[in-house]
Amino acid sequence: MKKKLPMILAICVVAVTLGILIIFGALFWLFVGHANDSQVEDDKAIEFIEEKYGMEAKIVSINVGDFVEGQSYEMAFEEQADVVFTVKKERENGATVYRDDYEPVLGTHEAQEQVNKLMPQIEELGFTKPLGGPMVRHAKDTKTGETARRLVLETETSYKTLEANELQGIMKLLDLLRNQNIDVQVIKLSNRWEPDGIVLDLREIEGIQSVEEVEAYIISRTPGDPVQVDD
Repeated sequence: MKKKLPMILAICVVAVTLGILIIFGALFWLFVGHANDSQVEDDKAIEFIEEKYGMEAKIVSINVGDFVEGQSYEMAFEEQADVVFTVKKERENGATVYRDDYEPVLGTHEAQEQVNKLMPQIEELGFTKPLGGPMVRHAKDTKTGETARRLVLETETSYKTLEANELQGIMKLLDLLRNQNIDVQVIKLSNRWEPDGIVLDLREIEGIQSVEEVEAYIISRTPGDPVQVDD
């Protein structure tokens, strides 16, 4: 019996080792299969975007999603590496569909570049970049559900009361943005130490040409911000 014991132990060790190898092998192939399936899905998303816009795309990051939100990708085109947009993978009527926000994100990026070039002139009017968050922001109009683009500027001025020179500065800012065809729909002006500020919806004041009209619009405007920003 003592002579058989080492052999039995050796057989047990071999059996356990084989079992472990089989388990790890199965896990490895499951991992490889899942990785291959994921790569196929990633390639389909890239192919969709490249066919839609005619440019070579790359995945910046992947959000695997959960029970509420499906999988999504952060992508960029090779020739526009600094324009990162989102592509969402969804199921609709039993089919896989992809939705992206490339065009509004590109519009926001271009508007930001335009505003950056105008900053010396904007600063001469008493306005600066906000301390927190981007200057040009992608937003959603809570009234219509449509996309809106917002320019956020800060100032040392308190807007608890309006003075003539403050109204002149706002009017000059409006004229500057109009003359340069800056593609924003809403302007938010605020004092960085005060919660409230002035919101100018350019779609509502398209025909305003005078300081008096700007003042009347600001005074008559219902308190509250019609545009909710996606931070």
